[in-house]
Amino acid sequence: MMIKTRRLILRELNLTDADGMFTLDNDPEVHKFLGNNPISTIEQSISNIKFIQNQYTQNGIGRWAVN
Repeated sequence: MMIKTRRLILRELNLTDADGMFTLDNDPEVHKFLGNNPISTIEQSISNIKFIQNQYTQNGIGRWAVN
């Protein structure tokens, strides 16, 4: 599923997003106020994306990518 406006695209995450997610989730500054620990491998990003994709299927909901 995708929602598109003139200035924004919201879409389901896919495995091609792993590098971008790793860049964000590996940064301690991103996690500074989240109470989480930054991830340390790209495999963790891939695992997170697969977990989110499973939420789409199992629950009909999940986090989306923003372009």
